Amino acid sequence: MPVPQQKAAASRTLLRDQAYVRLRDAILDGTLEPGEQLKDAEIAEWLGLSRTPIREALARLEEYGLVETAPNRYTRVTPLSAGDARDAFSVVAALHSLAAWLGVPVVASFGSTEPRLTGPLGNSHIILRHHVECSPCFLRQCPIDFRCMKAISAQEVADAVLSILGEKLQLDA
Repeated sequence: MPVPQQKAAASRTLLRDQAYVRLRDAILDGTLEPGEQLKDAEIAEWLGLSRTPIREALARLEEYGLVETAPNRYTRVTPLSAGDARDAFSVVAALHSLAAWLGVPVVASFGSTEPRLTGPLGNSHIILRHHVECSPCFLRQCPIDFRCMKAISAQEVADAVLSILGEKLQLDA
């Protein structure tokens, strides 16, 4: 068989990059929870990689603030603070405002507030909310554990976004 004349680009990824992507995704989708301790030997076994690419990936995640370390003490997923949540609320509020102004459908997740009072305007939005025993509390800082927000899964958000996109694609067709 003759060798083809066209060069096929072989995609190669470094093990540390594979570890980084898998760990980042596990942090962002909640598989690894805020404050959870990360042991490189356990992660290496879980991902089927050696400890060196795991350590390199953890160092990169620390640069981005997703992981924090105290040498010879711990490596853990960076815990969420009330200040982080407060900072995120203003960004989310600005995005909701802009989306409403542009008439863009929004998927909004609500915890301690009441969507009828603070939710996006219009009818094309999807509001995700799970009632818990302490909601609505209207407090700026959760005195318990943010269970109203933790009850909303990443899969629910993804499904809602896909629902909106599906409707939009049907309208455009």
